[in-house]
Amino acid sequence: MKIKYAFLLFLIFLFGAQTTYAKTELVLSQYQVYFSIEQNQSFQRLEKEVQPNIGFLQEKFRFVMSEGVSAQNNCNFSECFVGYLANAGGFISHVDIQQSLSTIIDLKSTNKLTKSIGNATDGELAAIHKYTENGGVLNSPMRNGSETVLGPVSFTDFQSQVYQHTISGLVKLRQTNRLVTGTVIRGRTYSLNDFNTLFNNGTVNVPLKGMVSCTKNEAVAVDFLTTSGQNISGSKVKVVMKIKSKNGVDIDDMSDWGVNLVNERHPGALIQEEVLLEEGMFKKLSEPKKILNPDGTPKKDIDGTEYWEVELEELGTPLRNIN
Repeated sequence: MKIKYAFLLFLIFLFGAQTTYAKTELVLSQYQVYFSIEQNQSFQRLEKEVQPNIGFLQEKFRFVMSEGVSAQNNCNFSECFVGYLANAGGFISHVDIQQSLSTIIDLKSTNKLTKSIGNATDGELAAIHKYTENGGVLNSPMRNGSETVLGPVSFTDFQSQVYQHTISGLVKLRQTNRLVTGTVIRGRTYSLNDFNTLFNNGTVNVPLKGMVSCTKNEAVAVDFLTTSGQNISGSKVKVVMKIKSKNGVDIDDMSDWGVNLVNERHPGALIQEEVLLEEGMFKKLSEPKKILNPDGTPKKDIDGTEYWEVELEELGTPLRNIN
């Protein structure tokens, strides 16, 4: 009896799958979506196929039966994701964006993106998430080993796509309730030479290279001072920037370090409350000043590194053309 039932279910599934793929459309279930990285791995080799073959259908059938998921009422996330990628192509079919894409789809399906995403596409949101997961994907080529020297940016093809999708996504998200105007905070450690070049250069202009991650929580900015200075040798300065934002975008609910993901992926870390600004020219509203301890002495780390504070205003002026 079980064999007859399984065979009948397979025929129903086969007919439905062929009809769906003949139209190159994917209809997601209204019901619960399941996903696990381990289960999805068996389908990775199929992600670039537009039309399925019988082996693929048999593999999907065995997967559905082994999981006990009703083909009528549920859509296993691995299957949906494979079909989604196969039909979409382009940037979101790139292997290095797929984890971020699945994260965005999961956040959307569980209604965890609490602020509007407007017309931003899944690919654009996935690019923004990818940046929060690994800032170096953009900032390493954009800074190219220097905080102060401007030059051409040499992206890989994937990095270029992440950049373009991130920027276009931010443009769309600024049209929603994610736009942040007012003071945000950024913590960054600089070499003493870079600090003087940027903030004590005799002008009010401060060029900030790379994507400018900020927070609404000063404790997060201070915590980041240690992380950002790990690879700096010699004399250095810890700088807390209080920035008057004009074009910042609240990305906390889609950030790898944000309210929805930090406990799962980075246990014990602070929720970053991230606001993302673009590379650009900033205006210095005040001269840098030392941060003091309650007793009036300059705040320093054990190694003598001083803490400074500076107020800036985002001008929205690009530093260079990036293609």
